[in-house]
Amino acid sequence: MKRALVMLLGGIVMVFVVLSGYSKSDAASSKPIRLVYSDFRTGEAFTVKGMVVPWAKDIETKTNGRVKIEMYPNGTLGAAEDHYDMVVHGVCDIAGPMIEYTPGRFPIFEINKLPMLFPSAEVAGAVLNEIAQKYCVGTELKDVKVLWVESTTPLQLQLKKRPVQTMEDLKNLKINCEGRIVAQTLKALGAVPVNMATPEIYSSLERGVIDGTVFGWEGTIAFKIQDVTKYRTECDLCVMAWPIIMNLAKWNSLPADIQKVFEDLSGTKRARMAGAAFDATDKYIKQAIMGIDAKVGNPKPTVLSDDERARWLETVKPIWYQWAKEKDAEGLHGTKVLEETIQLIERYASDRS
Repeated sequence: MKRALVMLLGGIVMVFVVLSGYSKSDAASSKPIRLVYSDFRTGEAFTVKGMVVPWAKDIETKTNGRVKIEMYPNGTLGAAEDHYDMVVHGVCDIAGPMIEYTPGRFPIFEINKLPMLFPSAEVAGAVLNEIAQKYCVGTELKDVKVLWVESTTPLQLQLKKRPVQTMEDLKNLKINCEGRIVAQTLKALGAVPVNMATPEIYSSLERGVIDGTVFGWEGTIAFKIQDVTKYRTECDLCVMAWPIIMNLAKWNSLPADIQKVFEDLSGTKRARMAGAAFDATDKYIKQAIMGIDAKVGNPKPTVLSDDERARWLETVKPIWYQWAKEKDAEGLHGTKVLEETIQLIERYASDRS
């Protein structure tokens, strides 16, 4: 009932959005195709401003202005957990929903959270786009048009209580995370996983409710986590990724030449391009955080030694195969998907070097 009400209210907002941009002059001229992109993230987040906005501008340019993608960030049109259904039901035309907010609904796509698997946003975006197109489009993502996959850089540990240089240093630390796989990872490493909404993380760190969180550099500065943490450990724990999707009826209504523009500017090439931009930006943001740390006397980030990193990987790697085994039992070919993912990672990582 609650979700149905959200969809209804969202639909009313959508009608208002469309009508507010309509005028008599529009009726008298050839109106562009207006598509509404909804995002629960802030409009200043790099995943919006640095990845989706350039894509939307490219679409507008290549269609000679025949398509206009209007951005509605900050959850203006609906809550984070509703964004997949918002696209399905036409509350918005395009969105990038987080699969962690609907546990169990996207069982194959959650491979993005397997620990210490993806080396970069560029590789993760390209690989996950291929996996989604091959294994998810006809199944768990069948109700939408999958355009491309957006990924963050690998996430790191941002800590308040003490530095983490070895696995033993993690013992009993309360670390915030999102999703069951990251919780399994932290537990395997000796930490105590705590799941809470992103807006609660800053105050929880400030009050000592938790000892740290799993955040990328961009997310750390976006939510000011550097102000309530002191220590940082680079461990490439996992990535966060989501499909950029379009309402299926809207997609089918687009002229063939417009669809071709979307196809040409989306897919693996776009996923890789956007991921590379995120990788480059994250390096800059890391340096900015290190500058802030230096001013207040915080130490430089810890980088795991090769031997220690190997220990962590050996400890968490069984989670890969447990995930595959679970999916096999559900008839979802988990082992095949995992093996293909590893092969694709090797291929794309090699292309980067």
